[in-house]
Amino acid sequence: MVAISRTTSPSRRSATAQSSSKNQPRARGLIRYAWALWNKLPESFRWFVICLFVSRIVLTLAGYFLLHIVDLITINANTLYPAWQIFGPHKDILDVWFRWDSVNYVEIAKYWYAGGGFLQFFPGYPVFIWLFHLVIPNWKLASLAAANTLLLIAGWYFCKLMSLWGVATENQRRAIVFFFAMPTAFLLSSALSESTLLAFALAAIYYASAKRWWLAGLMLLVAAATRSTGIFVGIPLLVIAWQQSPRRYPAIIKRALQLSPALLGFGAVMYISKVRSSHWLTFATIQRTAYGLHLVNPLTTFHLGFTLHQPQYLFTVTLLTFLVGFVAFIGVYWLRNLSLWLFSLTQVGPPLLLGVNIFSSSLRYIIMTFPFLGLLLATIAKPKYDSLLVMCLMMIQVIAFVAWIANWGIII
Repeated sequence: MVAISRTTSPSRRSATAQSSSKNQPRARGLIRYAWALWNKLPESFRWFVICLFVSRIVLTLAGYFLLHIVDLITINANTLYPAWQIFGPHKDILDVWFRWDSVNYVEIAKYWYAGGGFLQFFPGYPVFIWLFHLVIPNWKLASLAAANTLLLIAGWYFCKLMSLWGVATENQRRAIVFFFAMPTAFLLSSALSESTLLAFALAAIYYASAKRWWLAGLMLLVAAATRSTGIFVGIPLLVIAWQQSPRRYPAIIKRALQLSPALLGFGAVMYISKVRSSHWLTFATIQRTAYGLHLVNPLTTFHLGFTLHQPQYLFTVTLLTFLVGFVAFIGVYWLRNLSLWLFSLTQVGPPLLLGVNIFSSSLRYIIMTFPFLGLLLATIAKPKYDSLLVMCLMMIQVIAFVAWIANWGIII
């Protein structure tokens, strides 16, 4: 039997070489174009992107180490919601970013409130997961791509706001570092709705500050369809309207009407409840009954948090006391950006008014205060103390991140 030698003909080799030589200049051209596009971005936003990628790579590797070496995920695995309940029992490096409500949002994106389930979760973030899944077949990657893209959008508008308010470039960079060092800032990259709400809330505040009110109304619409507290973003927007046209009531009424699309966002949530359960406010009923929500004095909430013999409540109350006090009392003397301060209070206030049962979610609500806190620290703190402040904040973030990985119930 004669062996047949499969050799490439000289003409084919020359054609391949010519093709590769043609592709090399094209690749170099794309690299030069991407580099030129990167250099055109605002300096503060480039810094935001760098901080995001570096911090998330470090946290992902650290979390993966915890999952495999320390194996903390096995704690309370029968009662909590690790990622393997939806994605399988194997431990994937991306499981770091899937805890608690993450699987519920992915389920909504896949099956859209089938059987009337998960109505207490608003549809804003699941819609973005579904949109990203159109180009990313893997649901896990699609949900993380959606969350982190929305975080980049939040960073874009945060930088735009600081530029609009005349914050110096150096202080913008410092504010971004403080933002990423905040205790639970890592949750903005997880498969949760926080990055969606933050992106559209900051976008609404920016467009209102820039007097582009119809766009502000559209951004408020998405925020209202993302979280139950999203509709409260309208409060700082109305304050901006008052500041732009003091005592000119027709102008203020006009601005309020331009923000009215937000009602459509909240109305969409009510419509979904009606279609899936025959009641317009089923989502509110589930939230009230399942989580035991009721109006209480916030001081009573703090007192109960300190007296309950559960470590997670003590950690949560201590951190909340610091952050809420920082926003409410120190921030009141720095009202140049009253809108961002009010936005922070409207987002962190509801958990304090709705009883101790929601305390385990409080460390997610406070994320909305981080842009204000970062900007506030960059304004009032001396640069020589930056390293110390960032180190202290990051130590708290490490504790919170370990608790998140271990499903200890501190962050739900």
